[in-house]
Amino acid sequence: MRVDRSWPSLLVVLFAAAACPTQGGTSSNAPGSERASGPVAACAAGDRAAGRELVMQLRAQQLEAQDPAHYEQHRGTLHDACSQGCGAACLEFARNSWAGAEADKFNALACSHDEPDGCAWGASEADPARAELCERGDLLACVDPAPEQLAELGAAGCSDNDGRSCSVQAWARCGVSGECDDQAIEAARKAAQLVPAPEILESLGAVYCHAGQTEQANASFAAACERGVQDSCERRCEQLRPARVLVVRDAAREAYANILTMMSLQSDVDEDWYTAVSVMNVEQLQAFEARLQRFTPPLSEPGAKAKVPPAVAAQYPELVAALLRGPQLDAKKLVYWFKRLPDMTDEQRTNLLTSLRSQWWVIPGDPTSTPVAFVDGIHQSQARSRD
Repeated sequence: MRVDRSWPSLLVVLFAAAACPTQGGTSSNAPGSERASGPVAACAAGDRAAGRELVMQLRAQQLEAQDPAHYEQHRGTLHDACSQGCGAACLEFARNSWAGAEADKFNALACSHDEPDGCAWGASEADPARAELCERGDLLACVDPAPEQLAELGAAGCSDNDGRSCSVQAWARCGVSGECDDQAIEAARKAAQLVPAPEILESLGAVYCHAGQTEQANASFAAACERGVQDSCERRCEQLRPARVLVVRDAAREAYANILTMMSLQSDVDEDWYTAVSVMNVEQLQAFEARLQRFTPPLSEPGAKAKVPPAVAAQYPELVAALLRGPQLDAKKLVYWFKRLPDMTDEQRTNLLTSLRSQWWVIPGDPTSTPVAFVDGIHQSQARSRD
């Protein structure tokens, strides 16, 4: 499976194959902006080490600038160096392009400028060159990497100031492993400094949210909104249930509430389910809700007829949903439990929910169609879109 670059792109520009004019008319005084000299000239002459030196220098300058506006100058410099024949600059430009056509274009230019990694990117996924590139630590070349590999390669790339790798490191730690700690935040922050694209800012917002830093999360979504991601304008980090924060969209509140309730009825929910819900787009959210519905027991006959006290339904939505599906509960027992719930301890309510789950049947079917498989797929796609 090839790297997913389907996110809305900040840099959707088409270029002629024979030349690379400065993007958006931007010019730069950084190395290589006017004529080939120093590392740019050496890189264009075939010195790959010089190309690597140029890329590392530009990354360091972007990190030191700590100004999103500087990123346009950074990209312009890479653009100019690419037009002068530096394959490493073309490759770096491609790495930070979310538009598939643009990335393919600049990988092809890198290949034409004797940069073998660009040629490897043009190869099929089964080509040994792609596998070798992955083994050397290039996340973009890896096909369906395991979570451990994502974390390892993300950390290695981030240490080299590769912004996409920093974002992967943050997501692998927070989104997949559930460790939304200072290390995950630092990697996400560094990613946003190096590549302040809307997609990276969205990732930073999700990490902040699940780390409990609501204000910073909402500021990241606002920044992504300002940079052109309309979906981010509707996103907020909020506490929907006790001790449970999510990134939500205002227009889909009912769907989030329904998903959280159905998730509570599943026996195999892990922490990464919640981070997955936070990063789902509208279509994914709808598909996940439908998937959960198929794997949630239907209402029992007494449950379908029961009248639930509104206050109880509002305060204990998960337990009420579980009781209404209990195959061994008749109408009298349901009335009894609705009266008992407010007087029970938290431990008693937890034990009751666990007991009710154990009475339900296991729904057979293809393992790839389960909610767990759906969540795994979301985390894979999120990591790939940022690697």
